[in-house]
Amino acid sequence: LLNPAAILYKKISILSLDLSGVTVHASRDSTGKFSFDDIIEKMGNPKSARGPHRRSSASLVTIPSLGVSLAEAAENTPAASEPEYDFVIRDIEIADLKVSYDSAAFGALPAIRARCDFQKIEIDKFRLDEPLPVEVSGKCTEPGTIELSAEAEFDPRTGNLEVASSLKPFDLMPFVRLAPPVEDLQLLSARLGGESSVTLIPAKEVAWRVDFNVENVDAKFRMSNKGGWQRKKLASVELKSKGKYDLGRDAAKVSALDILLPFAKFRLNKQANWNVDGRDAADISLDVADLGAAVKWGASLAGVSLKKPPSGGKVTLKVSGGRDRKKEDSLRAVASIKMEAIELGAYFPLLPPQRNVRGLRGRLDGSADLSLSSVGPLKWKANFNGKGLAAQYKGERRGKWRPIKLTTAGVRSE
Repeated sequence: LLNPAAILYKKISILSLDLSGVTVHASRDSTGKFSFDDIIEKMGNPKSARGPHRRSSASLVTIPSLGVSLAEAAENTPAASEPEYDFVIRDIEIADLKVSYDSAAFGALPAIRARCDFQKIEIDKFRLDEPLPVEVSGKCTEPGTIELSAEAEFDPRTGNLEVASSLKPFDLMPFVRLAPPVEDLQLLSARLGGESSVTLIPAKEVAWRVDFNVENVDAKFRMSNKGGWQRKKLASVELKSKGKYDLGRDAAKVSALDILLPFAKFRLNKQANWNVDGRDAADISLDVADLGAAVKWGASLAGVSLKKPPSGGKVTLKVSGGRDRKKEDSLRAVASIKMEAIELGAYFPLLPPQRNVRGLRGRLDGSADLSLSSVGPLKWKANFNGKGLAAQYKGERRGKWRPIKLTTAGVRSE
């Protein structure tokens, strides 16, 4: 739908443009050359693009309702000078867009085949020299099935790009198989879903916000390339993060970071800085809601066998610190730990073997604070209390084991 009145003001204004049944295909060969490289070269060098048009080997965009491809239309279009009119399309809607991509193996990257069907793509107010907002929703079937929706805005003048996307939970494995193998990790199954947004200002800044949930994680780990494989499962892992990276200054600010496991939560308490004005700073906490489950998970990963696996117990660990890169010996750190009552009998086997003590049991709780710096001594303050303590003790290697019982006991140190 064309607005004829706009021509009087040297404007070509199309109120709406609807396309249906668009097909796009792109490819990359074994040398790494994309089928649309020549188009990109012409866009980057407009003068060369004004010469005689040749049919490109690039991807063909076919619109059945028009009966021709865009490449064929471009082939018959004469060279043009700089536009004398302001060109704008106020609303573009593309329905039933099919996109396919085939890549031969290139370097360390495997061959890739991708197929996506987009139900609708909406572009609001398209003008050649202004930011281009796009809304997309659709489904990809290769290499794996993903249902997604996204909003993006690209500024052709500055190269700035903003992308916000939402993904319904999908099987991650078809995509993991395309990635290079990790030496000590084998992912067997997982499902990923969530939301993310990324803003890119070329040569200046990358900003991100992510909220992902990984479900039904099944993987094999090993602590070293000579160790045995340990299979672990997690019902879910949640990741939330927000921050920005300064490309020019090699500096980063992370304003939010949360990692939630079934038995623990890692949290960034306030903004963390990396090389911001030459300074680093971080303040983090780890809340373990089920210490027994965390210990069992970690012990099996390390190949440690527990005859009586522990259960329950809560521990909170907080660590903060920083440094000034412009000054030597400026590192400082503060840590605190608070522990609710735990059963010692379940955790005693995790300690190094003791020749003089065995069978320790009872309940222990307490807290400790530590502080250190590059130039100062290590400082601490600890307060732990035990109840119903019992163990066996012997003073000599060949001596007899003697029972020891304490109704209550406390340890305070500073």
